[in-house]
Amino acid sequence: MAQAPKNKKKTVEVPRKKKMSQGLLIAIISSVTTLVAAILSVAPSLMERASSEPTLTPFPTAIPTDTLPPATFTPESTSTPTELPVTPTPELGLSNVYLALDPEGKVKSDVFSPPQTVYVFFDLNDPSGIRRVGMKWIAIDAEFYPENFEIYSTVDVMEAGDRGLSATLNPWPVGNYKLELSLNNSLDETLTFQVK
Repeated sequence: MAQAPKNKKKTVEVPRKKKMSQGLLIAIISSVTTLVAAILSVAPSLMERASSEPTLTPFPTAIPTDTLPPATFTPESTSTPTELPVTPTPELGLSNVYLALDPEGKVKSDVFSPPQTVYVFFDLNDPSGIRRVGMKWIAIDAEFYPENFEIYSTVDVMEAGDRGLSATLNPWPVGNYKLELSLNNSLDETLTFQVK
């Protein structure tokens, strides 16, 4: 008995694709990403430049003057303009700084006697809200002190509405002094005064 031939399957060999290394794939993706980012960053400026380039519009070289109507001027309003009130902008930092003989600040002075208290007044505008006012009392050339001697320094946090501070030496030695005022650790004002 003869056997029937078996169906032979024909196998075709497909060439294998070469695998791309992972490092090469990452390098290609990175390069493409960089290129796209560069194009996107330049595109807005190119679009802006294209829209802002001037366009030329032809105009006639000569305008016939015989066809123009005569020029006339008609004022739109005969009323005079009203002046608007000027609102001053508050100065930032310490402003209107002065020394005084009295705690109300009514008697301004830069000359004091040895037993007097020296009062300092100022307006404070500190948008940061920190309001740290520093004071350095310095003897420039005064009895019993070396030149430019720092007698006393302090830093106070001012409350909203506070307008001044004071210092008393009992008594102040005769001489010349200066007061350095700082706001939030930055020198803002320097005042000089005498004790006679």
